[in-house]
Amino acid sequence: MKESIYILLGTNLGERLKHLYLGWELLAGVGGVQIVRSSGIYNSPAMEMSEPSPDFLNQVIEINTVFSPTQLLNEMKAIEMKMGRTEKGNYKSRIIDLDILLYGNRIIDTDELTVPQRELLNRPFAIIPLVEIAPNIIHPVTKKSISEYITKSSYTLVTLFEEYAATSR
Repeated sequence: MKESIYILLGTNLGERLKHLYLGWELLAGVGGVQIVRSSGIYNSPAMEMSEPSPDFLNQVIEINTVFSPTQLLNEMKAIEMKMGRTEKGNYKSRIIDLDILLYGNRIIDTDELTVPQRELLNRPFAIIPLVEIAPNIIHPVTKKSISEYITKSSYTLVTLFEEYAATSR
């Protein structure tokens, strides 16, 4: 049985849309990764940043892969580096950010990787596009529908930037 894997792409530097598209294309070009679905692209303010920062563009994609979670993480890190990301940090602007939100129903907690993504349920910019493409998805830890975590204020923080549901660009 194939596991549905959900990845969040995000960017808030430079030509944001171009960077998001390139991250998507590089991930789609990895042998052993098949993109199944893509959400629309959403705009949200940069929050909890160490300095004033531009808004983010975010998109969630569903993939199938032959890679283990750690192998997939390594492929994603390689894409980030190829695109010019020099450091991983929660409070800094970034040219591209690729995060595994969910890897099937697995619960993973290692020094290198936490799945479900640790802050998923507190991040409307991740929940809204995730629920767009997987409206009935259940969080493996809480056992609740992820859509239950969307609040009215989520929609004031996260706005649709560009509709997009195709599987190729």
